Order: sequence, then structure tokens, then C-alpha cells
Amino acid sequence: TFTCILKACGSMRAIDKGKQIHNEIVSRGLLEKNIVLGNALVDMYAKCGMLVNAWKVLNELPVRNVVSWSALIAGCIQQGNDQEALYCYERMRSEGLSPDAITFTSVLKACGSVRSFDLGKGIHEEVVRKGLLRKDTILGTALIDMYAKCGSMLKAQEVFNELITRNVVSWNAMIAVYTQLELGKEALELYYQMKKQGLVGNKVTFVSVLDACANEGLLGEGQTIHALMSKCAYDVDVIVGTAIVNMYNNCNSLQDGKRVFDLLPERNIISWNVMMSGFVRHGYGNDAVLLFDRMQSEGICPNVFTFIASLKACGNMGSINKGIQIHEEI
Repeated sequence: TFTCILKACGSMRAIDKGKQIHNEIVSRGLLEKNIVLGNALVDMYAKCGMLVNAWKVLNELPVRNVVSWSALIAGCIQQGNDQEALYCYERMRSEGLSPDAITFTSVLKACGSVRSFDLGKGIHEEVVRKGLLRKDTILGTALIDMYAKCGSMLKAQEVFNELITRNVVSWNAMIAVYTQLELGKEALELYYQMKKQGLVGNKVTFVSVLDACANEGLLGEGQTIHALMSKCAYDVDVIVGTAIVNMYNNCNSLQDGKRVFDLLPERNIISWNVMMSGFVRHGYGNDAVLLFDRMQSEGICPNVFTFIASLKACGNMGSINKGIQIHEEI
């Protein structure tokens, strides 16, 4: 019962209830003889961002296993403490414990974040030795992502080619690699290969391929993808909508970009900045400044990129008074 409730507390970030249950477990002496319960406590504290408490519980466990350490490693990564996650991994190995696929997946994410290519490559070799890559698409995708973040395109492609089964996530990881390296045509080719395999793209897929079209100025391809999303009644949220606006703006179809922008059910600061930058890039400084004022009237607070775009617009128009006004806001 306690194990199930602790899992719920972790999912809901209900730290107060979790602590209450922890106290009851200790008062009953249950922690000394149940490693599953101990692991659930570590996991609950880690998911709630209470890493100090998670460490304390783990250190007090009479026996620790791979699950205990994996929960703490995942918690560290969730909180952005990638170096601490790698330290936990080394501690786990020093205790003679052999990582499983879940552990490796988490540690590879940390390796990618801190650009630890050598450790990531070592884990790749161990994964291959254990035969884990053949039956775990999630682990394969983590390897692709790690190599991509470490700047090793060839190794990322090598892992992708070796995957026996590929799902949308693994295809997305590889498409994103090409897009980030501004190899838009290669990214689109992968997208079409994925479609031939009968896989339907998701939000991540469409954002990547739209960015690929934007980078290459491929208006026709971008329009086709946008039309496909409309035909399938795909739910366009603020992230996908902003990618569509950016694609049209970069492909010299500013009016289409503005039309999509105006129809977005929700806009964030990135959406406004993308549209404003589009106006500036195409010489519509006055429209950019009007958009700047409209954004603020809707309660959106400008950031650095907003101010850069609006000041460029003022410079292009020779509008010194508006530029001074914006400067004073900064």
C-alpha cells in the first residue's frame, strides 16, 4: 500500500503527504526489511525535487540495488544536476552493481547534456556487449541523442542504422540531428523514409521538418507539410504554430506567416519574436513596431530578443523617438 501511495505522491509532487508516509514507515520499522519500499521513497523524493532527502534515504538503506540508484540518477537529471547524476552512476558502479537499460538511458541523457563523449562512448560499447541495443528502441534513441549533442553525427547515424526496430521517437531523434546541423534536405529525406515505413509524425516530427524547410527556404515542401497537418486535423499548439510561422517567414511568404500567426489560438513570447523578426528581415519595420506595441497591450513581457528586433526595426525606419522609448524600457 505504501509503495503505491509513494508512487502517486511522486507523480503529483505531493511532498508533504510523502513525508508523512515516510515518517509512518520509519515508525513501523518497515524500511529496514523492504528494499522495494526504500526504492519507492528514493523515487518519490527525487521526483519531488528533494534530492537531499533522496540521498539521505538511499544512504540509510541496508541494501541498495540498481533500482535505488536509477531513481536517484533520474531525479538528478530531472532537476538539471547532470554532473551529480554522473557522480551517482560512478558510485553505483563502485558498489559492484551492473546498470540496466533504464540506468543507461538516464546516464546517456546526462552525458549528452555535459558533452561527455568518452563516457557516452564507453556506455555504448557496454550496451552492445550486453546485447541491450537489439531489443530496446528507447536506449537506442538515447544513444543517438547523446552522440548528436556531443557533435558526433557519424556515430549517431551509425546507431540509427543498427537499430532493428525504429519508432517515431528514434526517427525524430535522427531528423532533429540533421535539422540542428542545418542539413534540411537530409532531414526531409529521413522524414519521407519514415512515412514510407507507415509511421505518422507527431509534434516533435513536424517542428523538426518545418524548421528544416525554414533553414533551406523550401516553401513548397513546407506548404505540403502544413497542408498534410490541416488535412489530418492535426492539433496545432503554440509550438507547432510558431514553427509554421517561422517556416513561412524564412521562405519569403510573410503574408502566410502573418495569417497563421493571427489564427494561433495561443501565442507565447517566441511566437511574437518570430513574427516580429520576420517583419524586420523583410523590411517592414513599422509592422514590427506595431506588433511590439500590440504584444505589450496583450500583457506579454518583452525579452532580449524582442528588444533586439524592435530596435532593429526602429533603426531601419530611422525612428529615433520610438527607439529612445524602447531603450528606456530596457
